[in-house]
Amino acid sequence: MVFACIFLYLIFRSKNIKYSYDINAASFFEYLGENKFLILYFIFLELFSQFDIFILSKYSSEYELSNYGVAFKYYSVGLLLLGSIHAVLLPKMSREAKSGALKQKLFALEWIKKSCIIGFIIFIAYFLCRNIYIYINGYNYLYSYYILFIFCFSILQGLVFSPLVNIIIANKDYGFLSSIALIAISFNCIFNLLVVKDYGAIGVAVVTTITHTIINVSSFFRILYKNKALSV
Repeated sequence: MVFACIFLYLIFRSKNIKYSYDINAASFFEYLGENKFLILYFIFLELFSQFDIFILSKYSSEYELSNYGVAFKYYSVGLLLLGSIHAVLLPKMSREAKSGALKQKLFALEWIKKSCIIGFIIFIAYFLCRNIYIYINGYNYLYSYYILFIFCFSILQGLVFSPLVNIIIANKDYGFLSSIALIAISFNCIFNLLVVKDYGAIGVAVVTTITHTIINVSSFFRILYKNKALSV
């Protein structure tokens, strides 16, 4: 994120790039000022996405870390698929965001119902693919299969709730997002340190899942609250 900001700054101040309007360092910092809370939100996300690996590598065994890494590999594939779903939903979410709070609420409720069905399929696939998982990764990483079970809950709640974060962004409610991300990263840091020695990779996976849930569920209630406030 820091390197991205530096790169953007260099582009903004470049004299070799000609635009139809004047772009300079002042306009760059004005852009940062307008989007500072959104930038903070993504910085917080990036920080706690790396904190679990750091904690395990520092306070846990190599066995715990390696099994967590195998499970996290498949979890990352799930997150990649979620990103694809978001890309498809973005145009619709943009339209809903411009249609007012009531439309946003109806979209949120409709999406939750539909995504729960997909979530049910995810867990069926998880249990049916146990032998395939062991065949691919070996019995030495059987422990990672149970860590992946925790991550399935993270994928499920990400599927259900995380598209709603894009509505919050479309509403330009950046202050709310950065505040909730700060709460989430604080929770993540504190509880990872508390659970890692006693519960290892399983405990860290649970904390990571709850951290994402804090952001996603809060976004859902933010949409509902906004609709309620506007209707009063």
